[in-house]
Amino acid sequence: MVQFYGLASLSVGIIIVLAACSSSAAISDDAALQPTDDATFDASPTPTPTPVPPTATSQPPTATPLPPTATPTPLPPTPTPEAALTLFDFTQTDAAQRWAVVNDGVMGGVSGSQFQVEATIGVFAGFVSLENNGGFASVRTPPELRDLSAYTGVVVRVKGDGKRYQFRLRSNSSFNQVAYTTGFDTQDDVWQTVRLPFAEFIPTSFGVVLTDVSSIDPSEIASFGVLISDKQEGEFRLEMDWIGVYVE
Repeated sequence: MVQFYGLASLSVGIIIVLAACSSSAAISDDAALQPTDDATFDASPTPTPTPVPPTATSQPPTATPLPPTATPTPLPPTPTPEAALTLFDFTQTDAAQRWAVVNDGVMGGVSGSQFQVEATIGVFAGFVSLENNGGFASVRTPPELRDLSAYTGVVVRVKGDGKRYQFRLRSNSSFNQVAYTTGFDTQDDVWQTVRLPFAEFIPTSFGVVLTDVSSIDPSEIASFGVLISDKQEGEFRLEMDWIGVYVE
């Protein structure tokens, strides 16, 4: 009986110990769930983060179209004919009346010439005789002052007969005393464009070169003319399409 009681007491003691351990563990678990004195327990729910909108798919930049290439403005055509300024073109019905014939009859000669317009072409034609100390024929415009100082010289389009001619200018200040002349050769029945620089005109009087007279002043040109001389006896014919001035 004594041994049985001892075993029973031992069993009860073990049960009590196990129960105490179980209770202590439960208290420990509950304590873990309670807030401590050193920390504040926030029972508010954790805010839901605002979703970040998806990044827009980046598109390649649109290229700004270049303006169309400007069409270059065409340059004005080169003056036709080659004159920068056309002075005479013989298209007017009274063009022939603007020219006067001067032959060697003023010195006793017997040469003859005329100037007329044929289908807008000025025609200076006639014959040269060496009789009576003659030997020339000419045609020229009446006095009309022109300032041609902006130009290099005279340019003419002519068709000749193979002979040599003079182109003559007169200035306003010495119209009757001095003729400024330069020569040009022609080809028989061939149109030519001839340039005659002002610098090549020399002062003359009745065929004699004047060494004590200044060069021509292009700012006071008063008359234009053509002459045939140099003892070129016989018939002649010089056609003129136009007369002008040029710049070089």
